[in-house]
Amino acid sequence: MLWIAIRMLTGDAQKFYGLVFGIAFSTLLITQQLTIFVNLIERGASGVYNVSSADIWVMDPVSRTTDVAYAMPSTALDKVRSVPGVGWAVPHIRAQASVRTKDGDLEGVAVIGVDDATLIGLPKRMKTLATGGAPTPSSSTMSAPLACSPASRPSASGSSSTTSAR
Repeated sequence: MLWIAIRMLTGDAQKFYGLVFGIAFSTLLITQQLTIFVNLIERGASGVYNVSSADIWVMDPVSRTTDVAYAMPSTALDKVRSVPGVGWAVPHIRAQASVRTKDGDLEGVAVIGVDDATLIGLPKRMKTLATGGAPTPSSSTMSAPLACSPASRPSASGSSSTTSAR
């Protein structure tokens, strides 16, 4: 029975090669589209990946992602810090800007604002250049989402120590 199936497939060379090409091309398209989808998902979540020490994000209700954040009132930071069980809360901003290169061309860049006391959100390769110390979140003006955690306070080195949540 298997022999008959193989003979039917390979009996006409043009149809056989067309079938093999069609299957190979459709596999290529499926793989390409899957790669594009996974890349879009990862790019959309990159703000959360970069600040892995934050357990909870507090944002304006109309914000859809951490990349598109709307201004929050300056009292929002104090409100979040006053919630029982919140160990720490710091402002975090991500924005897009254009800079002019030496050649005179405009190039898009990402501007990431981090808290100067805790350095939360700082890229890992820059953490080695920063000096550490006991973090105490500053009370700067709130204009973006908050990164916060219910039971830990991050250090400049990226590790967390458990604190009492009272």
